This record gives sequence, C-alpha cells and structure tokens, in this order.
Amino acid sequence: MTCAAEARCEETIGQADADVFVAAQRRDADDDPQSSYIRARAIAWLKAVDRAAEALSARQDIRLVVPDIEDRRALAAQIYALCAQPPRAEGDLPHVVVILQPRMSLAEDTAFALRRPQLLRLWRVVMEEVRSADKETDVLKGLWLVREAIAPTPEGMLVSATSLSALSEAVRLAPRSSAARLALAEAQLQQGLTEQCALSCDAVLALRPDLPRARYVRALALMALGRLALAEDDVNALMASEQHADGPEMASLLHARGTIRLLRGRHDGMCEDYTAACGLGDCDGLSEARVKGYCKNAAVSP
Repeated sequence: MTCAAEARCEETIGQADADVFVAAQRRDADDDPQSSYIRARAIAWLKAVDRAAEALSARQDIRLVVPDIEDRRALAAQIYALCAQPPRAEGDLPHVVVILQPRMSLAEDTAFALRRPQLLRLWRVVMEEVRSADKETDVLKGLWLVREAIAPTPEGMLVSATSLSALSEAVRLAPRSSAARLALAEAQLQQGLTEQCALSCDAVLALRPDLPRARYVRALALMALGRLALAEDDVNALMASEQHADGPEMASLLHARGTIRLLRGRHDGMCEDYTAACGLGDCDGLSEARVKGYCKNAAVSP
C-alpha cells in the first residue's frame, strides 16, 4: 500500500478491507534511524490494534461480552496478527506501515480468546508497557519480541515453547517489563527450567502483584520442584480470587490442585478437584486418576 501524499499518510491510512486494518506512523527525523524505526513501528501497531478494536466495538455481541474497551483492544491484539513485517529500519521510507489481518477463523479465535481472560490480560499488559515506554528503544524492542512470542499452546501456556532465547533477550532489553518476565517464565517452564521459572515469577509478582498468571505458572514450577505445599498455596490463592470464577482457567486450577493433592497423598481432596475440573470440561486428571485406581466412584455433574 502506498500514499500519494506522504505528509498525510498517517491520517489517510485506515481500514484497508474487511477485517484488515492498516496504520502508519511517520518516522522522527531527529532520532537515529534505528530508534526512529522502532518507535514508529510500535506506535503504528498500537494504532492498527485500536482500529481493529473499534471495529469489534461496533458489534453488539462483542460489546455485551467485552464491555471494557481495553479488553477489546486486547482481544483485537490476539485475533489480528501482522500479515507482513514492516519494512526494515535500514529503508529510507518516511513511514512505518503495519497491516493486521485475522490469524485464522475470526469466530473461532474470538471464542478461544474470550475463554482465556489471562491471555487477554497479558496482551493488556504488553500494550500498556508499549505505550508507557515512549522513546525507550530497548524496551520497545524487548516488548516486540514478547508480542511475537505470544502463541497459546494446547497445554495451556500463553507463549511458544520455542521462544526461550527470544524472551531471554526481551528481559535483557526490558528488565522491568512484567510482560517480558512472565512470558520468559512460561518458556522456561516448558523447557524444564523450573527453578529459573519460579524465580522469574517471583520477579513478575514483585513488579506487578496484580498479575495472577505469574502465581499460576509459579505453582506449576513449584509442583515440578516438589515444593508441594507452596504450590498448593499459590493455587488456593488464585481460586479464592474473583478473576477465576469458572471456565477453562478454573478447570486448569482444579486440575493442578488435584495433581498436587495426588502427589501429597490427599486422595479425597484430589478426587473432588478432578471431578470439578471434569465438570468444567477438563477430564484428563480424572481419567488418569481412575487408571491408577482412584476416584472410581466420583460422579461428574452434566
């Protein structure tokens, strides 16, 4: 896409097509080329996400389910991906253009994201930190790496299992970013670096105590380390919060606590947790327990 009037490019680029969103940001001639590019890329991405969120706001079904505009921006960040990387910093174009399009199926991706509030919470934090970074080039570079790493896995993680190296670099570039440290913790957990994962989660909670996902990831790491009482404390604290009332995330917590109780030899409580998780759609724990000879009399509510 090109603009005939370059001086007005950032004003005239808008929605390019149905479900495709385009935004541009003029590069700052006073900055060095690399810094100017990184800042312009971040601002253009935020603009494109804002336009996608505005389109979602026009849908009554989305407004009813997601009344908060920041959550709609987070939803837009998840369901719309970059369809191509912006031109490289070495180019001489005066603008950086970002184009977003649906990742796959809008309906399926929207339903998937809405069932995972902690995924949307991570996107909110990423965008908050991008906005507040201003001209901190290294921080913006680190947060761009986090943005690229967010890719929910079938196992319930929020970042790609192969993103450890990139997220280690993100934390180096943005050491006070709670989003970068949380994403790194999830990658560390998937790579079996459980001690490092627990320490990363400690750092997240020191920076941002209101980010409950870090407590859940830490519970999984502590469970793998055999620190079962501490792991159960983390899960109990999460289950007591209003942010985990029902749905897949509560099922994950119940499954995790059931496994902790299995390892601690508390089989009655384990069966209750596995049964409740199954009632919310996660029956793996209950099935595994029955194979081991436990919970055979547990009844699951329809």
